[in-house]
Amino acid sequence: MPQRKHPPEWYEEICLRYLNGEGRYKSLAKEYGIGHTRVEEWVMRYRQNGISTFTNVGNRTYSAEFKRKCVEEYLAGEAS
Repeated sequence: MPQRKHPPEWYEEICLRYLNGEGRYKSLAKEYGIGHTRVEEWVMRYRQNGISTFTNVGNRTYSAEFKRKCVEEYLAGEAS
């Protein structure tokens, strides 16, 4: 998963504006130049996990030890 283009607070602002009734999916999407389905997805994830949903990106949440173990298993032919 690629790095996020904006800081977590940017995504949170959009979600909070929607949740506070300051806009609908389509109007907020148009204002921020993004797709309305993306806003819907972010709001759903924000409701479940809060701002942390925008801070954990890609494999950065896995420890170095776990990653190393996965690579070793792959090289040994034990994983695909």
